[in-house]
Amino acid sequence: SSAAATKTETVYVNLSANGMVKKVNVTDHIHTEFPQVRVEDASTLHDIQDVKTFLEPVIGIDRIYWDMESTDLFYQGISDEDPPVAFTIHYMLDGQTISPEQLVGQSGKVTIEINAHNQLIRDVDGYSISCPMLFVGGMILPEEHFSDVSVSSGAVLGDGAQRVVLLAGVPGM
Repeated sequence: SSAAATKTETVYVNLSANGMVKKVNVTDHIHTEFPQVRVEDASTLHDIQDVKTFLEPVIGIDRIYWDMESTDLFYQGISDEDPPVAFTIHYMLDGQTISPEQLVGQSGKVTIEINAHNQLIRDVDGYSISCPMLFVGGMILPEEHFSDVSVSSGAVLGDGAQRVVLLAGVPGM
């Protein structure tokens, strides 16, 4: 039988050094109240794989059907669509703008400015409203090459060999 389901989606975007999208991976969680049901799911993902129970979906033109054995299903796939958040990345070395390619092998005070732009904006009664969403990002910096690392909207964690820079924001809000 068919069942009502809830779906939670997480989008992972891999960016190039200049902020261009390299790959968009999506992980979806479908939850139903009862097991042993068929769930219809709208999706445009490709290379879809169930990551926990290895169920095979029945794939239609713009729908996926899952014959769920339990109440929870986790799957992932790749999206060819533009992600809901776009990024611009600017680099500076000793106060001067520099490209990421020119930065390689240089030393000095490096500033990396990452700006997130919400792409899901709708007009409602004459007002532009951004769809609220949280983005979380990060990078790993080897401590032998980076020191005095700080971030204005996030945190810096270290383990003695590398620093992990975590960024978070709610673009458009």
